Amino acid sequence: MFSATTRASLGIVPVLHARARTDLAFVGIGDFAMADALTPGITVVDHSGHQIGVAAANRLIERLADPGRAVDHIRLPATIIQRGSGELRP
Repeated sequence: MFSATTRASLGIVPVLHARARTDLAFVGIGDFAMADALTPGITVVDHSGHQIGVAAANRLIERLADPGRAVDHIRLPATIIQRGSGELRP
């Protein structure tokens, strides 16, 4: 199972644990408090919200100055924090 936001992960995790479904592979985007305290710990792809915000603001300013600017991709660093839930075999 894959969660695209921390908020979604915070909704999914209690439901999985309430149903004792610790056998499912689960990876979330964005780290959150207590992700490492659960059993199994929640594997996440962590990123800097600050860096994303700065890049988005810069792109908006550039786009306002030049609306015809070509589309390009912005790549920012992310880290996979393996804690056990994403490494479960199907």
